[in-house]
Amino acid sequence: MKAQERLLRIIKGLEYDRPAWSPFLAYWWEMKEKDYQRKGEIKALLEMGADPLIRGHIPLDSQPGRDLFVFDTVRWGYEIRETICGNKKRVCYETRVGSLTAEYKMTGGSSTWFLSSHPVKCSEDYNILQFICENTKLIPDGSIYKRLNEDAGGEALLAPLLVPFGKSDFQSLIEYWVGTEEMAYALMDEPELVEETLEVMGRLSSQAVRISADSEAEVFISWEDSSTTNYSPYQYEQYILPQINQWCRVLHGHQKYYIQHACGHLAALAPAFRRSKIDCLESVSPPPTGNIGLEELCSRIEKDITYIGGIEPVFFLNASLEELEMEALRLMKCMEGRRFILANSDSCPPGIGLDKFRAVGRLMDGVKQRWRN
Repeated sequence: MKAQERLLRIIKGLEYDRPAWSPFLAYWWEMKEKDYQRKGEIKALLEMGADPLIRGHIPLDSQPGRDLFVFDTVRWGYEIRETICGNKKRVCYETRVGSLTAEYKMTGGSSTWFLSSHPVKCSEDYNILQFICENTKLIPDGSIYKRLNEDAGGEALLAPLLVPFGKSDFQSLIEYWVGTEEMAYALMDEPELVEETLEVMGRLSSQAVRISADSEAEVFISWEDSSTTNYSPYQYEQYILPQINQWCRVLHGHQKYYIQHACGHLAALAPAFRRSKIDCLESVSPPPTGNIGLEELCSRIEKDITYIGGIEPVFFLNASLEELEMEALRLMKCMEGRRFILANSDSCPPGIGLDKFRAVGRLMDGVKQRWRN
């Protein structure tokens, strides 16, 4: 059974030949040598003995990361300009009703841009964001996905991003457009303006979901970064859960599946997940990255969905090979009988050696032999 079939069967709740191992290479890949990167993410993962699950991006190589969608974005009445000066970057949205500017910084020894100033800074800026959403048109185009999927030859499962902002509208406001602190004030001072903006953003997201559901791709992802470090359980249930459930209704109506990237503190969100229509919860992590282990989260959700994750990033970095192998075996044992894909949860520290990825891959070969026998 090739990786794509194995991963699809796990996500769909069908029989499969062995548990899957799908490491997440974010932040690790960017720090590798160019010669290594040129082989491509899928080949590198296969050499690790892994089942490549490509989470919302074009498979990585020596070029900067690029998002994977099944639609093109056409902008009317506005432009996006990017300028870089040393370790600082500005992204400016220029419209006929005003402009928004996001600012980034790159820290020493890193290749990642970190957002340092959110674009929406005052009440008037919400109107500019609404203008941007209302003047963005999405055109179906699954040609890139189709080519990449054919090139993979069944050796990888590609999950395109579902919506243009990469996540639910409220999460997008918190993480990118407005920021956590300013959003808390806005919800108290101008809740009508926030909800009006969410409604406008929602129309664009809904258009993307309909296009995605009609495409050839079977599985989609959003980078929710779900965590109660960003919002309360009430806010999740009020603003995020209804939108995700609506996405799932559309996708399920076309026999498509949804993965929710949830890399933070999830313990208090378990009751909401129990009422969710999601198919897969990805990047579940114990402390310190998250705040709940797989076993406990499963017992709280009490729902037959697929779980991806389990190996905490700091543990992955610091553990010996023996400790890592024992933890991987423990996770597979405790998740036996459930829909489970083993992975490092969320990002991958650059200092992790190839020997650790390969060690888990060898374990999977052993598990496969025992399952066959």
